[in-house]
Amino acid sequence: MPNLSSLIELKNTIPEMAWPRVIAALRQDPLVWQALQSPDFRNLAISHFGSRPEKWTPAHIAWLTISRDLKLDDLRTHSLREIDPDMYQHAIRTYDLHVGASPPQMTLPAAGYLMLALLERHRQAWNWQEAPASAHWKTPYACLFGCLEQPAPMLSNLPFPLAAHALLANPLSEDDLVRHFHTLLVSVPRPERLTFLENLITQRPALARRLAASGQQPVGSRPSVDAGDAGLPPAFRSHILHHFKNIHTLIAKLNAALAQAEVRVSGGLDAQAAMALQESWHAVTRLQSDVLAPFSQISAALGEG
Repeated sequence: MPNLSSLIELKNTIPEMAWPRVIAALRQDPLVWQALQSPDFRNLAISHFGSRPEKWTPAHIAWLTISRDLKLDDLRTHSLREIDPDMYQHAIRTYDLHVGASPPQMTLPAAGYLMLALLERHRQAWNWQEAPASAHWKTPYACLFGCLEQPAPMLSNLPFPLAAHALLANPLSEDDLVRHFHTLLVSVPRPERLTFLENLITQRPALARRLAASGQQPVGSRPSVDAGDAGLPPAFRSHILHHFKNIHTLIAKLNAALAQAEVRVSGGLDAQAAMALQESWHAVTRLQSDVLAPFSQISAALGEG
């Protein structure tokens, strides 16, 4: 279980405006987040990366577990075989072990070496369609993402879950995530898209809402409609989405009113607490109608009412 001190120390190091994207990305990959639970390693990372959000990537963190002398940025312009032949051989041996039928358990150092091996293959004009495609490789690809100037070919050729993990595990802006996911999701089957968004809403609600509101389609493309689903007319869909905006506004008001009530009860301000709870109740009743409205309208449009 992650300890609270790790989160506090990271927030004390990283600029507050970067917290949402950096902390969410660090927690996305279990191996990365687990490594940062070690006080010694966390302090080492803080001393190396400091307050620079762009350094808190799986690539840099994995690199820190295998090398403290070389600079990861040098690998963008020079081959590892030239910089450190011994490390190159270790990376290739690690790759050969993990592409086998029974690969060893993935660790963050192993992911770092696999990142290096994959990067060397990329330099040799490797066909991404030949890349390992099992979930075992999610951390190495999340690391590799941070080493590629043009990661789009890798993302488009990986199975969607691996590509999605690579994106979410790196501290990208929400706009960059939306741009990448627009490109990827257009070729993902609708059931898989919906499952992804349902899972995403618990981790990155703002991102999930933006992708859902945009229909997961890039500009100029036509939304797909599955057999047996007539879809909703665009104008009607826009009307429904307006209801969701109201719902999120009401939820924010409800949370604020409940927080006020809790503070006032703690301070003995019972009358004021009652007023805040009354505001909460009004928000709840409005939420019921605002949730029921789109549900009823969509059900009626689909002939389920």
